[in-house]
Amino acid sequence: MREETRKLLHESIASCLRTLDCRPGDGFCVGLGVSDDIIKGMEDELGLKFSDDYIEFLRCYGETSISSYRIYGYSVSVPMHGEGSTVVSQTSYYRVFQEWPGIADWYIVSEDFCGNPIGCKPDGSVWISDHDAGFEEEKMGDSFDDFLYNLLLEEKELEQEGE
Repeated sequence: MREETRKLLHESIASCLRTLDCRPGDGFCVGLGVSDDIIKGMEDELGLKFSDDYIEFLRCYGETSISSYRIYGYSVSVPMHGEGSTVVSQTSYYRVFQEWPGIADWYIVSEDFCGNPIGCKPDGSVWISDHDAGFEEEKMGDSFDDFLYNLLLEEKELEQEGE
């Protein structure tokens, strides 16, 4: 991940933890990262390869929340998110249970407020599939890093407007 994204993510996590009067590892806001073995196991289970920037995110944080978006990954240290919030469970949910068209080669990293999946394609770009628009796909970032950066920048701008 680029330094700007990392900086904004750390600011977001710190703000979340201050608001909740918690520390990393207390089970809120952010995970503590996961091992390469767990990451490889998730890739194998889904039958795909994660992008390098998503792997870095998983190694460092596991999963997190940005504004109202849960960023799926894997973490045993954020029990408030529950087992259903892993990248594996969410990807399986949309592929198998929802039978969502057009996402067979995606891994789901988030969803919007209407329940539309946000996922990474094999080239690492991030897209949303909107069921209200006939499953039309809209690009949300050239990479997972771009997607995170845009969410974090939007969150920071909203915070500044609220001050």
